[in-house]
Amino acid sequence: SQTFGLAPHLNSFLKGVLEFKDILFFVVWIIIFLLLNITYLRVQYHPGAKIFYIFFMIIVFAIGGVINLLLVDRTIVRWDLTEDKIFTVSPVTEKILGNLKSKVIIKLYITSKGNMPLGLKNLEYSLTDKIYEMKLSSKGKLDYRVIHMEVENVMNALADETSENSDLVMEKKLLEKGIRPFPVQALKKDQATTQMIYSSIGISYLDNPEEVIPVVMPESLGNLEFMIVNSIYKMTLPQKPVVAVFAPENDGSMSPEIAAIYRKLGMGKEDPYHHLEEFLNFNKYDVKRVLITDKSPIPDNSDLLVIIGPGQLNERQLFEINHAMRKGIPAFIAVQKYEWNYRIKEKELLMTMNNKPSNIERILNGCGISVDRDILMDVNHQPVSVSDPTNPLTAFFSSGFPVDLPTHIIITHENMNPESPITKSIPFVLYLWGNALKLDNDKSAEAKLEVETLMTSSSKSWTIKPLPKLNTTDFEPKDNERLKYPLMFMVRGIIPDVFAGQSIPPWPEFAYEKKVDKEESPVELSIKPESCSVVVLGSSIAFKRSFFSRGNLELFQNIVDSLVLGDDLVRLRGKKIIDKTISIPSREVIVMWKFINLFLINFLIATAGIIYMVTKRRSGEKYFIAENKK
Repeated sequence: SQTFGLAPHLNSFLKGVLEFKDILFFVVWIIIFLLLNITYLRVQYHPGAKIFYIFFMIIVFAIGGVINLLLVDRTIVRWDLTEDKIFTVSPVTEKILGNLKSKVIIKLYITSKGNMPLGLKNLEYSLTDKIYEMKLSSKGKLDYRVIHMEVENVMNALADETSENSDLVMEKKLLEKGIRPFPVQALKKDQATTQMIYSSIGISYLDNPEEVIPVVMPESLGNLEFMIVNSIYKMTLPQKPVVAVFAPENDGSMSPEIAAIYRKLGMGKEDPYHHLEEFLNFNKYDVKRVLITDKSPIPDNSDLLVIIGPGQLNERQLFEINHAMRKGIPAFIAVQKYEWNYRIKEKELLMTMNNKPSNIERILNGCGISVDRDILMDVNHQPVSVSDPTNPLTAFFSSGFPVDLPTHIIITHENMNPESPITKSIPFVLYLWGNALKLDNDKSAEAKLEVETLMTSSSKSWTIKPLPKLNTTDFEPKDNERLKYPLMFMVRGIIPDVFAGQSIPPWPEFAYEKKVDKEESPVELSIKPESCSVVVLGSSIAFKRSFFSRGNLELFQNIVDSLVLGDDLVRLRGKKIIDKTISIPSREVIVMWKFINLFLINFLIATAGIIYMVTKRRSGEKYFIAENKK
């Protein structure tokens, strides 16, 4: 199939890439079959030349086969016709590889082609083709090797602890590094089975431990360049970037330290933001979960401050956050004013709105940004499943009661800023119960801040006042009030000092603490303010584990990488095919398309057919009349 099959040569066309070898393949075989047809027609007039035709056919097929063998697994010239040159090595990659002090070695640990399932037999070629392009762009700073791994050898290595076979010892060490086989679906004798294969990448640079990308599959090819370059870039840093995360685990009824102790003992509520720590650790960040207290302050060497759902902060916490940003530490702030509790009672949905006030707006207001108090709704929304606490069987036999309200907002790709690397490649975001943001342009200009809108609601969104009780009519869209609201801002510049001229607030004392004499805080803390970047989002629920969708994950990763590592790597990650979400059309548009599909097209086809029949009939009648006159 590699030599004569069409599928391997069609794959590049389907991706939007023209490869010279694939074009040559089709040209050669078109010429071959044209020659065979011409020769066959001539042979029909010379019956004695059939033997010549058979030999000619064998020779021509042999020439075609040799040409195909020379083209297999070889890249000559290619043209990437995709919009963002997804399958071409990025200038960012060339820049990062060109700045390397030493050569980086990439090792592809993969099952040999003969032992791969049918659908993955081209995987090694696809991976090495991409890595080879990166090698050519690196100007000698990157090299690669392919190491074929077999699952049977690993099983033998695990079974024989005393084996001295070099291959078995090597594969045993690779297991310890995290390079291990994983299951894939395979077809054998018309039956679907599970097969264990290897497909991992190891990256070595200087004396750093080998970085491992444990699973690389065909769906990873679009993001392969980023995964490799991201790992290489972080290996060149002198130390891991430090990310301080402040995401309170309780409602403020107890001190942050006590809440953390309760959680560690398994006595408190599950931390809804612990997955963010795990995700950042997986991406090679040094994560510091801080409580912003005298015992758990914001580290001075922080490269980023993440604040999610801060709630009501004391004066000293506000000062520490403001002080960190004025020192030049970039920040990501996600805050919203309301959460909703849903409850099913007698097959009726009961909704309770919980206020989530946060005085971090004091800092935001200094930048000209505020969080709208009104409830935001949008035509683009999706249902959320709610379990019925009165019926425990629903937890076992169903996913819950579907609730579809316009507060479950979906932000589609068309409402993302296409110029910002943070939002350019995001397919969608679940903006659950989020608020709109407001911008005072005069205030931000007075503070000499540059504010960029990164995300908005659709033009079919509206707001209502936060009433204690809401009924179904409150959720109906008002045609005369539909607007587009900003949801996320990027602020650049020196953050204003909201404590200017005030003494530093003291740390609060809790009842459980022993009374000790503390040093008085200085009246002012003089620092040289530095410019920084701050991203503000009007939704914090979007990052809770229960609602952490793929789009929200990509948004969080892009924000962190952009603020810590710069925009180049985020732009590189954005080189991929985006699964765009289509906005929900209005009723008028739906009616229009139904009319076009069900009536207008059929009417036009029928009309064209009738006109053709009438014209044909008249031309026939004219012909017979003319013949009769003769």
